[in-house]
Amino acid sequence: MAIVKVGEQNAMDMAKLRRVMDTEFEYLHHELSDQGFRDCVRRFMKSERSRLKKRWIMHGHTMCPMGVETSQWDTLVAYWSECATKKRTDQLTGARGAVMKVSKYGRGGEAMAEHKLVTHCLQPTMFWDVWCNGQFVLQ
Repeated sequence: MAIVKVGEQNAMDMAKLRRVMDTEFEYLHHELSDQGFRDCVRRFMKSERSRLKKRWIMHGHTMCPMGVETSQWDTLVAYWSECATKKRTDQLTGARGAVMKVSKYGRGGEAMAEHKLVTHCLQPTMFWDVWCNGQFVLQ
């Protein structure tokens, strides 16, 4: 199978893969549509290209891995070496790093922050007022 584009796949290979998927997987209340099958193959190819880039290009290997045609490998290496591709990859990497990964549980998580906010708002002051969200609320 080709690893560059879904449209470059051999029709015989795609039919064989479709038969294998239909025999191996059980679909509840419907069959796998042609679009769903193509999306599945596209996702697999994307993850395969990512895996190849991570294991080969990032570690400095330049020779073609086994199971990949030389022409396809050369196309992928040329694509990954383009300045525009490297710039976009750096932008996406920076964006993923900028996303705050906040825990939902534990002392530093969102649940503890909500707990502190609620318990702080429910503790009455000496005037039976509650300080909540920047203002006094009379009880």
